[in-house]
Amino acid sequence: MISLLRGQYSLQNEVLNKSTLIDFQMVEQIEVDNSDQNCLTFGIWSKYNPLGNSKLKDAYRLFDSNCFQIINSFDQVTLSLNFISYDCVFDTTREIKKFIQIEFSQTDQFIYSLQIEPSKYEDFWYFFQIITNIQKQSLELAIYFQINQIFKETIKLVFPNKDQQLLFTFGGSLKVENSNIALIEQGRIFSLYPGQLIVYNRDMERIPIDFDYWFCECVREIGKNNIHLLFLDQHTNVLQNINCNSYTLAGWLQISKIHQSSEEFTYQFIKISTNQEEMQNENLAAFQLFYQISPIKNKIIITTYKYNFPSVTQDFENNPQLIRRELILQNTITSWQYIYVNLQESVLDFSIIFYEAQNIQSYETTFEVKQFQNYQLKITLGNIQQTTLDYLDVIVRDLLLINCMYDLRQDKCHYSCQECDGPTKYHCLTCSAESKRKYIAEFKQCACIYGTIDDNNYCIDYKDQNFYLDLQFNGKKTTNLNCKMGYFEFDGDCIKCPYGMQKDFLICYDCYRYLDTWSLNPICEHILKLTQVSGKYEAPSILNTYLYDSSDLISTNFNILDFLGNGIQNETLLYDHFRRSSEFFISFCNKETSMDDKQLCYPCRIYNCQSCGLTLNNDLFCLKCLKGNTLVNGQCISDYFNFNYESCQPPYYATYSRECKLCTLENCIYCFEFLYLYEFEISIEVYNLNYENVKGKIGCMLCKKDYNFNFKIGKCLQKAPSIKNCVTSVTKLTNEEICLTSSLDNFQVSREINHCDTILTNCSNCFLDYKNKLTCLVCNSGYVLFGEICYESEEQNASYLNEFWRLKVKSFLINFYQVDEIPPTLNPCGKMCDKCIFSLGEYFCDKCYLEPNGENFDDTNYMCKTCSPLCRLCEQRSIYNQRMAQFLQTPNMNTIYTYQCNLPFIDPFINYNPYLKTTQYCLEGDCKKELNYEFIEYSCFFDRFPRTLDGLGIQTEYLNSIGAVSMTVIIRIVLEDEYCTLIPTIATTASLKFDVFTLEIINLKLLTTYPFFLHIYSQIHIEEYDSFTMIDYGIVFPNLTMEDFNISNSYNEVNFTLINITIKDSLIQNVQSLFKTKNFGYVDLQNISIVNSQFINSSLFNFNKFNLMGNVRINQLHLFNCTFNNLNLFEFSYTQFSISLINLTMDQCSLYNSAVFNFFAQNPFDVQIYLLSISIQRSNFNHSYYFYCSQQIDLIANNLVFNFNELLNSIIFGFSSGLNSSYIEIINNIFIESSFISTIQLINKQLASCNLMYLIIRNNRFQNSNLVRLLSDLSSSELFIRLDNVLIEYNEGLILSSKGQQSYTLNQVSCLFNLNGQTIILNNFSVYQTNKVYILYLFDSQNIELENFTFENSDIEEKVSIQTNCLQNLNFQNQIISITGFNNVSISNLNVKQLQSIDESIIKIISSTQNIQEKIGQITLTNIEFYGNLLQSLNSIIYFSLITIISDSNLYILIKNVVFQNNIMHVYNENSFKDSAALLYFSTLAKCKHNAITNSSNSFIHVESKSLKMINIQVKYHNILPFNIWNNYYNLIQVSQDQIQSLIMQIFQIKTIGGAAYIQTSNFICINSSFEEILTAKISVFDIVSSSDGIIKMQNLSVFQIRNTLQEKIESAGCLSVNAINSLLNLQIQNAKFQNIPNRMSSSIITINPSLLQNKLLFQNMSIINCVSLINQIVKVQFITQANKQNSISFMDLMIYQNLESWVNLFQNIGALSESEIQEITQNNNAMIYLENCDVTIENLFVEGMLFSSVINLNNILSKKIGIIFCYFKIQNQQIQFKFINKYFELFQWFIQQYLEYLLIKSHSNQLDSIRKALNFFKILNFSKRIHVYCQQFLKLRIRIYINQLLHVWLFYIEFFSSAFIEKLLLQQYNIALIIKPTTNLDIICQELVKL
Repeated sequence: MISLLRGQYSLQNEVLNKSTLIDFQMVEQIEVDNSDQNCLTFGIWSKYNPLGNSKLKDAYRLFDSNCFQIINSFDQVTLSLNFISYDCVFDTTREIKKFIQIEFSQTDQFIYSLQIEPSKYEDFWYFFQIITNIQKQSLELAIYFQINQIFKETIKLVFPNKDQQLLFTFGGSLKVENSNIALIEQGRIFSLYPGQLIVYNRDMERIPIDFDYWFCECVREIGKNNIHLLFLDQHTNVLQNINCNSYTLAGWLQISKIHQSSEEFTYQFIKISTNQEEMQNENLAAFQLFYQISPIKNKIIITTYKYNFPSVTQDFENNPQLIRRELILQNTITSWQYIYVNLQESVLDFSIIFYEAQNIQSYETTFEVKQFQNYQLKITLGNIQQTTLDYLDVIVRDLLLINCMYDLRQDKCHYSCQECDGPTKYHCLTCSAESKRKYIAEFKQCACIYGTIDDNNYCIDYKDQNFYLDLQFNGKKTTNLNCKMGYFEFDGDCIKCPYGMQKDFLICYDCYRYLDTWSLNPICEHILKLTQVSGKYEAPSILNTYLYDSSDLISTNFNILDFLGNGIQNETLLYDHFRRSSEFFISFCNKETSMDDKQLCYPCRIYNCQSCGLTLNNDLFCLKCLKGNTLVNGQCISDYFNFNYESCQPPYYATYSRECKLCTLENCIYCFEFLYLYEFEISIEVYNLNYENVKGKIGCMLCKKDYNFNFKIGKCLQKAPSIKNCVTSVTKLTNEEICLTSSLDNFQVSREINHCDTILTNCSNCFLDYKNKLTCLVCNSGYVLFGEICYESEEQNASYLNEFWRLKVKSFLINFYQVDEIPPTLNPCGKMCDKCIFSLGEYFCDKCYLEPNGENFDDTNYMCKTCSPLCRLCEQRSIYNQRMAQFLQTPNMNTIYTYQCNLPFIDPFINYNPYLKTTQYCLEGDCKKELNYEFIEYSCFFDRFPRTLDGLGIQTEYLNSIGAVSMTVIIRIVLEDEYCTLIPTIATTASLKFDVFTLEIINLKLLTTYPFFLHIYSQIHIEEYDSFTMIDYGIVFPNLTMEDFNISNSYNEVNFTLINITIKDSLIQNVQSLFKTKNFGYVDLQNISIVNSQFINSSLFNFNKFNLMGNVRINQLHLFNCTFNNLNLFEFSYTQFSISLINLTMDQCSLYNSAVFNFFAQNPFDVQIYLLSISIQRSNFNHSYYFYCSQQIDLIANNLVFNFNELLNSIIFGFSSGLNSSYIEIINNIFIESSFISTIQLINKQLASCNLMYLIIRNNRFQNSNLVRLLSDLSSSELFIRLDNVLIEYNEGLILSSKGQQSYTLNQVSCLFNLNGQTIILNNFSVYQTNKVYILYLFDSQNIELENFTFENSDIEEKVSIQTNCLQNLNFQNQIISITGFNNVSISNLNVKQLQSIDESIIKIISSTQNIQEKIGQITLTNIEFYGNLLQSLNSIIYFSLITIISDSNLYILIKNVVFQNNIMHVYNENSFKDSAALLYFSTLAKCKHNAITNSSNSFIHVESKSLKMINIQVKYHNILPFNIWNNYYNLIQVSQDQIQSLIMQIFQIKTIGGAAYIQTSNFICINSSFEEILTAKISVFDIVSSSDGIIKMQNLSVFQIRNTLQEKIESAGCLSVNAINSLLNLQIQNAKFQNIPNRMSSSIITINPSLLQNKLLFQNMSIINCVSLINQIVKVQFITQANKQNSISFMDLMIYQNLESWVNLFQNIGALSESEIQEITQNNNAMIYLENCDVTIENLFVEGMLFSSVINLNNILSKKIGIIFCYFKIQNQQIQFKFINKYFELFQWFIQQYLEYLLIKSHSNQLDSIRKALNFFKILNFSKRIHVYCQQFLKLRIRIYINQLLHVWLFYIEFFSSAFIEKLLLQQYNIALIIKPTTNLDIICQELVKL
């Protein structure tokens, strides 16, 4: 039939499932090749499960046939059966067989059968396989049991019809209609296979022995059953999945009520069976449970089954399989029971545990079973037998049935319990540590520990919500005083409250609650009970007031009204207390005490008390009461007679008729009467029984044991209470049973319990009254009750029974009325529950009170919470801040978190804020840690990120429960790309802040795992966050216009933290503040870079438009290649906190009208700005600032580097208050009208300090700039300036600078330091190679101290030039120090070397009265040295010298150790001013050497002073210098030392007037001074102009080798010139020596313009040696006639010596005399000493040598006024004469002849200089022909000798000889081709060397 099926024939794989147990396949046979190597195999798996849910519509079932079809085939044409395989189960023979029947033809039929072991049939897999082989023409049949082959047959085949079609049927049922198989008759039925079938058509790997395609899946899809089954109720559940070889049933049961009409009955409650309705025979029920209720013993009956043959259709009457067990119960059947049933393979375990208080009993049994498997379990609960008379009401809790092995006992308890005695959360015995719960024994409850909440049966903590803890990122700081709970505020301190928590009470609650104001009202009168149940401890009574003596709190009894206005430190009350405490204690006053005696006693304030006493605790109590009162517990009770229950003692009772009657109720111990007319009333509750004609019924308060009173029946009945855990009960008229005494240790059932020892010490029975006071009824053995307290004793007190019955009556009434008037505090659902419902064995609150009033206690078991979980006592808020108000308006809020907490639970991890009245749980014990939530994004598409935090799934209930104060939300982008575009923008709101009441701070962090650049095109909206943090981001704003990071917050300031942020390739314009919020908190920027970006009219942070409330700290801000235009990058208004700017760099940036940091407005706070490690390089500043501060904020700036920058009209650091800065490096910069450091607006009237240390200023260029500009805008400002350790080198002032379209004015002088302050101290300045700039300009300063200064250049850059046009573009105004306006100036240790200055003094000091106090100023110059400096005067400058001191007020000047050496001054354009000097515009003590002034009439030293004292002045070589020194400052050719002086005089001219000093003073003293080798044009030493008193004193004066420009036709005044026209004159010259001082037309020694008022002159001990001149050689003084009596002159010890050589030298140098000069020489007034109109005294006059004029000439002097004593004259070749000889020409001719001979004789040995002198001498003789002849002869004789020397002269004077004469002479004698042309105007001829 199936022969020769090809391999490509295929049957589809098909699993015959439970609902479709049939499949059909059509196979058509075709002709094949016998050489085909393929074969075909297919088969079917079967497993027998008779109780399974095998269904097929219209199919034959189990009860239709005992044979079950597996597979068959029919001929499609004839519809005849030709193949079938089936199983048969024979009940009668108890056999199981498998059959295979095949028909190939009528002769070829095969029948196979295989008997199966019954025990290995049900629920075992069998596999039937068919294999065809075409080549072998064979058919193989095989049967497998699991993986073992148990049957195999091979059948040889013949080829069938090629067109035959076969229909295969897998599964299904069959009724045979047409069969080709002989043994299968027509009409035979094969039922649907009761089990599982799987069809395969290919080779199968043998499956393991436990193979189950329909695998058993352990499921718990059936929820736990929680039902209360009443009366006929039934509850059925069917498992959706089939069971395995096991199942488990577990759950809680409680019989809530027994309905019984029979004395004994059996109630079936549980049945587990198959889901097939026809299989409900109890012999097939897997499990059944019955309760047997009996008056003798209650039982539990259990049944199950065990089959011995796997047939479900057999007759169970003959072969019962049922197994039955009975368990006798010892417990109360109504207690909670935990049932557990488990089937595992062939073992069924059963256990049931009864929990009856402490009596826990377990009942267990085990069955050996064999049950059918793989079917759907059905469980039925309830009244299964539907009995109506005898039944049970049963509560089912957490009953669960599952289809596989699982130990459900581990889930026995409520999820909150570890061990339990019932199913609810109030039945916990222990809690597991893993559950995060704590055990509360009072309520047998496991509550979530602090820091967790109960969510879906789990106590979740922060970790369960993907939070983690970290230190608070943004702790909210406050400067206010914050006292902890239990302390009160006073005078800026926290002081501990009195009393505190004692046992169950918080004493002095006033101080705890009002800690901020209690010191003003220091009274303790409130005691707070800390427990709902009182009575365990006695509460003290207090009413105390307190004083504080700065050390201790003092308890007093003062009236609180005495404290008004003064508070706790009332001085009057403190003194009164001290006085009282110092007195001895006096007695209490009695009522009989007289008024006079009451001042000697304390009043007794107990009502109706006659005599008081005082306890050890200073509490009052009564010792004796007044008449009519009884003393009870220290109080007085009135004795008015009332008749009530206490008037009669049992067995008597009080009646309404006021009688004591004997109790006649049977089994009653304590009787009473009750009425039930209009309302119910009991006699024991009436305070005074006085009802006439009223007869009440008798009731019983206390029956005997095991009896309970029934009001309706009126008897004590012997019946156990039906209320669980109730010992004694009463049944009311309404038939409602009330429990009077409970066996529990809590008050859930009754207010009286008999297990009280855990609550009250030594107490057995106790009760709880309406006020929740706990009172003991019966004490433990060995203790007696007295005063409601148990005392250790064996004997009862006489009053014990009275006290017992009083308390028992009270307990009875409380319990009796609790249903009608149940106190809220004893409500099982809590006092805030409005509707408490008991259901399924537990209470729950169906309705809570909406708005409780007043303070409320919360307890753990309360279902309606009024307080937050951390709060013990709370009340509704009346005052709250703005954010809290917003929170309270939020809908659907849990208001328990909005209540103010007045008292928290006491826990070390609970932090209480007594000001806000909030609580916070410190997670992991650290309140400094906060919650962090991290959200990870893997792209820049932020559409997934919720716009509100509610979308993150964070439990707001949890945050509220822990009182979360702050949290951080982290958005982390995990992206490995370099760039990312933000789409859409980030928009998020910290909505949790309005869902969590205490949540004040929510921080937002944007983090990355791998840094990348974020492209932002639109505004970022971040709302209600309190801080914004961004770390490791690059940001690109391609074109951001008027967009920003908008971080808004409605109530708090926002803190900013940016770390590792780079803004790159961005254009930001018109953005008010890139990071914006209404109120900034602190701002922390770390490693911020702005690269290749442009900011236009924008700010990074604008704290001016938006408020700044916190610190600003910037660490590492890098600006690179950026452009800032018209902006303030950081703009500040006033700030309360310090600002730190650290590690800032700027490189290659350009600023236009911009500032990096700008501070506006006045700042009322004393704060500081820190600038540390600032580097600015290669940047341009145009009308810009780097740091600009107009606020009164102190600036601290250290480590500043400023290199390679260009500034135009800009300031780098501008400030307006104190400055402290050190380590500043300024190198290679260009400053144009700019400053590096400058004050902006210094108007603070208080002391401000500016300190700069360690400055390096190198290679900078300045134009009209101040490097450091420190100025005070108010004269009253106390600005202190100090600069230390400053190095300045290689700096220069700009002459011409051009940048683009701009050019700058020439000669705009810059000053490096422009300072103005009250005190200026500069120390350790080193200035090298710095030109064309002023160094220091100090003005309007009180005190100035300069110390340790060095100014030095390596050489003179621009030497003295012949022409001035080459100097016009040079700026050498190198004024190193300029001081204007001062009180005290001190300069010490100053060295100035090789400085060059044009038109400016090196040091200028000007005293001004402006802004300086009226007092004498002081200048001290110590250790000053000037060496090799060059001054050049180009323009008309008034004051010009090395040191210039000018004052229009009184000065005290001290100059010590001043050295001037090798200094040069040259003037290009002489002016009319004389206020210039070469060295010192003022000097009193100096050493001057090798200094020079050319082309200027100024003196070396210029002094204008009221008083001047010079000591140890040394002046040498002024204008007389060696060639090397001259050549350092002048462009000279190499000549001899002898020629250089003449060369200088001819080219650059010596015009000096005052070879040492110009002095203008009232009092001049010069002591121990010497002057040597000085060359001047006029006045060789001192040019003195006297004023006022005109006192001039010179002592120990030495003047040697003084030279004048003798050829100049000017009036030379000699060594000294005194002009006293405008003053008196008192001149004294003592101990003076003058030597070798020639002059031309004036005195060699002194010229005096006398005073018009009074003159007193003294010349004493003077030596005048070779001091010659043509007129008035010593002195000429002409006094006015009117003042004759006021003028006197004395010469004492005067020695005058003149030799021939001095005269020869004079005539060699003076040149030709003019007519006017000759006339002046020949006048009568020409004498060595000429005096007119004065008194004269001459004593010890010695004159020796060659004379040119008279020695003394006196005119208009009275003889009596003349005194000439001891005069000696030794005149060579002359007579002594007092008048000049008239025959001038003869004398002069003789003198010249002698001189010519002298020259001729010496000419052979003289050098060129001698010839020059001779020629100059002849020059003056041009008025005489005779002299002319002598000159010609001289030249003819001597010209040959010296012609060679003449040819080498560079500069030559030719005046007298005509050019024709010289020309003719040279041509004739020497054939000279090149002639030097003479000039007639004495101009200087510049010519190179003439070569022949």
